Amino acid sequence: MDRADQQILEQLNKEVSHERKCGVCGGKWRIEEQDLDILRKIIVPVPDECPECNLRHRMVFRNEANMYSGRKCEATGQSIISVYSPDKKYKVYDKKYWYSDDWNPLDYGQEYDSKRSFFDQLSELMWKVPYPNLLSTNSENSDYASHAVNCSNCYCVAMSLNNEDCYYGRVVWHSKNCVDCRNVDRCIDCYWNVKGINNNYCIYLINSKDCFDCHFSINLTNCQYCILSSNLKNKSYYIYNQPVSREEFVRYKQRWDFREHIAELEKIRVKNIVRFADVTNCENCVGNEIIDSKDCYHCFGVDGANNCRYCIDTARTITDSYYVTGGGVNGSLQYNSSGVGVDSGRAICCNVVYPNSNENYYSYICFSTKNTFGCVSLRQKQYCVLNKQYSKNDYFALIEKIKLDMLARGEYGNYFPVPMSHFGYNETVAQEIYPMTREQALAQGYKWSDYDASSGYSGPWYKPADDINVYTNEAKARELLGGVLRCEVTGRPYKIVAPELAFYLKMGIPVPRKSPDQRMTESRAWRNPYYLWHRQCMCTGKFPISTHSGTSNSQFSNGRCEHEGRCKNMFETTYAPERTEKVYCEECYQKSIL
Repeated sequence: MDRADQQILEQLNKEVSHERKCGVCGGKWRIEEQDLDILRKIIVPVPDECPECNLRHRMVFRNEANMYSGRKCEATGQSIISVYSPDKKYKVYDKKYWYSDDWNPLDYGQEYDSKRSFFDQLSELMWKVPYPNLLSTNSENSDYASHAVNCSNCYCVAMSLNNEDCYYGRVVWHSKNCVDCRNVDRCIDCYWNVKGINNNYCIYLINSKDCFDCHFSINLTNCQYCILSSNLKNKSYYIYNQPVSREEFVRYKQRWDFREHIAELEKIRVKNIVRFADVTNCENCVGNEIIDSKDCYHCFGVDGANNCRYCIDTARTITDSYYVTGGGVNGSLQYNSSGVGVDSGRAICCNVVYPNSNENYYSYICFSTKNTFGCVSLRQKQYCVLNKQYSKNDYFALIEKIKLDMLARGEYGNYFPVPMSHFGYNETVAQEIYPMTREQALAQGYKWSDYDASSGYSGPWYKPADDINVYTNEAKARELLGGVLRCEVTGRPYKIVAPELAFYLKMGIPVPRKSPDQRMTESRAWRNPYYLWHRQCMCTGKFPISTHSGTSNSQFSNGRCEHEGRCKNMFETTYAPERTEKVYCEECYQKSIL
C-alpha cells in the first residue's frame, strides 16, 4: 500500500453514511456504509458523480454497434470495417495487424510530467496510438461483428459470444440462427427475442425461457405452442391465455398477421401483470435481471455477482465491484470501468481491458496486461505508464507520485473526461440509455457525429412484398437482394442480405419494413431502465378473467391473495409510476401466474 492509498483509506475511514450532491447534475443521492465498505476494499475515493451521471459518462466512451465501411488500415492500406467512422482522425489498424508483432505500442511511450494534468497527457497519448478497427476475436466470416468472441457466420452483432449464423443482435450468447435478438442466451431459430434463455423457434418473445414455438408473448416459462399470452408456466397450446386444441393452434398460426400481432403484443404489455423485479435465486439483492447473486444493490443484468453496487450487464461472475458496466467472468475489485473481465482483478477507471488482466489503472483497450497506468493499446505488458516501460520498483514509485498528484487535483477516481471520447454521443450506448438531440448533447459538452454514409442516396427504393413466399422464386429473391429498402420510420436506406432472407423464408417471417438500426432501437425499449422507483404492490386481490382484449390473467390462477384491499408490500422496481403495467410483489405475482 503506497502513500496515496493510505491517504484515501484515512479519508474513507472518516466517512459515514451521508447524502451527496452530484458534481454533474446537482442531484442528490445517498452514500451508505455498504458503499464505503466496497470503496475501502478497492481503495478509491467516494465518487463525485451520482450513479445515473456516472453511467452516462462511461457509456459515452462505448460504441458497441455502429460500424462503418470506407476506412483504410493505416498500416496496410487495405479497406476495413471499423467502429471509427472514416471522418475520424484516429489511427486505426486492421485487427489482424493490430494483434501482430509488426508494430510496438511502446514506441509511443511518453514521460509523465508532474506539472501537467494527467488527463491532458493521457489524451495526447490516445491521439497517437493505433486502435483495432473492431473488438472482435477468434471469429470466422464475421466481418461486421464488434465486441464479439468465438462467432461464426455472424453479421451486425455486438457484445456476442459463441454464436453461429446470427444477424442484427446485441448481447447474444451461445445461440444459433437468431435474428434481431437482444440479451438472449442459448437460443436457436429465434426472431426478435428480448431477454430470452434457451428458447427455440420463437418469434417476438419477451422475457421468457425454455420455450418452443411460442410467439408474440411475454413472461413465459417452459411453454410450448403459445401465442399472444403472458405469465404462463408449463403450458402448451394457449392463445390469449386460453387453452386451445392442437388443430386450433395450427389454424390460427397459418392465418396470423404480423403487423396486427405486434400491435396486439403491445396491448398485452400495457395491461400486463408484472413481477416488480426479475430477481432469481438471490440473497439481499436490489435491482433487476439478477441471477444467482448475493449482496448486490442497484444492479441490472448481473449473473453470479457478490457484493456489488451499481453494476450493469456483467457476465458471470463479478465480486466486490462498484460502478461497472460489461465486466465480469471472474472479475473482482473493479471500479468505474467498462468492459473489464475474464479472470481480471483490480481495474480502476479502465475501458476494455481483458482477459487475465490485473492491477490496471486508467488504461484503454489493453489485453492481458498487469500493472499498467494510463496505457493505450498494450498487449501482454507489465509495469508500464503512459506506454513507457519501467522496472518494477520504478513503476510503483512513479504511480504513487501520479496518484498523489491526481488526488491533489481532484482527478483520481474520476473517469476519463468526456472530451476524450472517440465517439459522438449518438454513436454510443449512452444515446440508447439516455437519448438526446444533437443540440442537447452539444449543450452538455458531448460530441456529436454528423457522419452519414447513406445521406447521398435518393433512390430508387425497393418495396418488399408482404408475402415472404414470393421470394421462393429465384428471380424475385435476386430482385430483393439487389434492391435498397427504405425504413418506414426513419426513411433511412437498408438492404437485405442473402442469409437473412433464407432465415425469413425458413421461419415464415415477412421482410422487415424497418431498418436494422430502428429494429434494435425498438427492442431496447422492451428492456426496463437502469433506475429504481419506490412503489407499492398494485394487487387488489382480484384476478380478472382473461379476454381477447389482451388482459393477461386467467380464471385458472394458482390462488387468490388473502389481503383485504390493496397489498401493502413495498419494493424498489424498474417500472416507473406512470407506466400502465400492474406491478406486483413476488407473492402476489406468483399467485397470478397461470
